[in-house]
Amino acid sequence: MLCVFLLLCTTVSLSAGQISVLLKSSVSLECVPNDAPQLAGSTFTWSFMSLHTQHQETLGNQRRILSIKDMNHNHSGRYTCVQEGYKGEDRLRRRRTFTVNVEEPVAFEEWQVVRVEVGSNVMLPCRSTEDLSSTHSDSSPVVWKRETEDDAVPLNVVKKTKHEKETVKVPQRIFWDAIPEEQDWAIKITQTRKEDAGMYQCLIKNATQTLKVELQVQEPCRGHTAPWEACEDPDSRSWKKILQESLVEFSASLYSQLKGSNANGNLIFSPISIAVALYNLLLDQKLSEAFVNQSLEFYDNVPQKLTSESKQNVDLINRWVAEKTRNKITELIDDVDLSTSFVLLNAVYFNGQWKTVFEATNKKLKFTKFSGEIVEVPALFSSKYSLQMSYYSDLKVGKFSMTGKNSLYILVPNTPAEESFQQMENTLTPERINEMVAEINKLPVQTAEVTLPKLKLTANRQLEEMLRNLGLSDLFLKPNLCGMFPEETQVFISDVRHRAFLSISEKGVEAAAATSMSFARTFSSFNVLQPFVFILWSDEATAPLFMGKVIDP
Repeated sequence: MLCVFLLLCTTVSLSAGQISVLLKSSVSLECVPNDAPQLAGSTFTWSFMSLHTQHQETLGNQRRILSIKDMNHNHSGRYTCVQEGYKGEDRLRRRRTFTVNVEEPVAFEEWQVVRVEVGSNVMLPCRSTEDLSSTHSDSSPVVWKRETEDDAVPLNVVKKTKHEKETVKVPQRIFWDAIPEEQDWAIKITQTRKEDAGMYQCLIKNATQTLKVELQVQEPCRGHTAPWEACEDPDSRSWKKILQESLVEFSASLYSQLKGSNANGNLIFSPISIAVALYNLLLDQKLSEAFVNQSLEFYDNVPQKLTSESKQNVDLINRWVAEKTRNKITELIDDVDLSTSFVLLNAVYFNGQWKTVFEATNKKLKFTKFSGEIVEVPALFSSKYSLQMSYYSDLKVGKFSMTGKNSLYILVPNTPAEESFQQMENTLTPERINEMVAEINKLPVQTAEVTLPKLKLTANRQLEEMLRNLGLSDLFLKPNLCGMFPEETQVFISDVRHRAFLSISEKGVEAAAATSMSFARTFSSFNVLQPFVFILWSDEATAPLFMGKVIDP
């Protein structure tokens, strides 16, 4: 019996692809897509037909992917791959064709942008990279032009003279401001107008250079006549006193507003941090030309633009916060609404160390709450602690010296009753805070027995209502932020958040080392086992860094 087997080969053509690549770049061509059914015993054959010569050749590559590096114009053409293999008992061929065009990189232009306000004078630079000192001519070695829709029109640039206004009927506004010895052929435009905005060209004769400058002319911000007020005499002490008094007054106002937000809960905030954030916003209101430089100079900070992606904005903000707080605060926000126009963010971290170390203890002491309930809390204790103390009719104050020219003031009412505490809070005026600090610093250091709850407080709060109550409602309605945004843009602050972290413990002392506690009255005592107010004070700035209260440690 004669058996004849007929082998049929089926050819399948895959769709061709048009690919454009840049000169000197690389490309990888796949013979078959990854999701195509596999063929057993596959072989691959690549061929190439040049776009320029129409010559066809078989390439040595016998793999599924053809990779070409350092592309040039000779690589332009049609690449064809044939795959041959078996699908079951059927023999199949697949063919895929790519048309590849190697193109020159798209050319780009670069120019300087100069932004000014209407009515001001502006200098447009033209600094040559070539030496033009050998050019012997009475005329300038450069020509200035201004671009229009159809052409570039030469400018009439003249040398400014004292009699220019008398001799010219139409006032000349474009003058040479050149410094030939520095190869700079700048021009000055005086009393700029909105119609002066546009693209300017500086063409250098007998050279290949054409420099461009874009002039942007903006309307000035309403209500502002100068980019920044003149600073006080740096040697004068008056501005320091004014700033210090303003910060203390601001701190007392903040405490007065925030104390009622959680009358029976703990409170912590950083008045100087919130003030700095508002100062930074004030810089923005004084024209964007100076904003970035002044923000960097005064606050070591520069503004960053938000993206169109909420998650990216969240990551951007939280990374910044983590960096500034040494990873003590890693999450300030969890969402940024895409409709948000502006977010003012602030984060502060402080971890203080005592100058006089507390004796270590692993015991708990009894803390009396407003209700009379007594709870056990981790506490710091020292039988011989060096501090300054002052006594008043309604409270006692202790000053604990800390590292970094800082001090912690603890204010304790005479009784643990809520009424006594509220009376003490109501007396925390700027005048009393300043008087209290000045008076206690005149007193000698005493040795006393001290008990103090360990502190570890955090806060993450919205500040909009508080700022409104302080008379800053315009920030959320129609603020003057034209220093950052175009004046016609409707912008308002939609979110103001403040997060603070304060940790004070017996740092540097092992907590496991038990110490028996003696309450003998050999020395004076400063007992803080009841609700109290604290002020973390900068002795250098003579202003509060943190303020708050501890109701339930």
